[in-house]
Amino acid sequence: MLLDVKHKLKVNCMKIDLKGVVHHVGETQQISEKFKKRVLVVFVENTDKPEFSDYIPVDAVQDNVDKLDPLKVGDEVNVGIFLGGRKWEKDGTTKYFPDLKLANVEVLSSAPQSNDAVAPSELEEEDSLPF
Repeated sequence: MLLDVKHKLKVNCMKIDLKGVVHHVGETQQISEKFKKRVLVVFVENTDKPEFSDYIPVDAVQDNVDKLDPLKVGDEVNVGIFLGGRKWEKDGTTKYFPDLKLANVEVLSSAPQSNDAVAPSELEEEDSLPF
């Protein structure tokens, strides 16, 4: 796992470089007339304890959604993300959420080409959550 933390002064959040494998590339969602987004899920393997490997969702917004077009599931990538957070308040309750936004993406190696179709049941993960 590669983590390289840098301060990005212009956007007032941290930039992190993350190395992993593309697990999922979502469809572009047009949220409003002026706002669109798309999700990229990167699998980062914990080689010491595989059961603690991570699936990290990163949001691509606005012009960055097109940066995900060349990606395929299985590609090894280096993803630059901006790490931020949001505060949400309603009816006296306050919650905090992490915000991971795509800065850039680089394909390090392409997924191997396969003629073998994978059954959807083989791709599905367990329905139960660990919490």
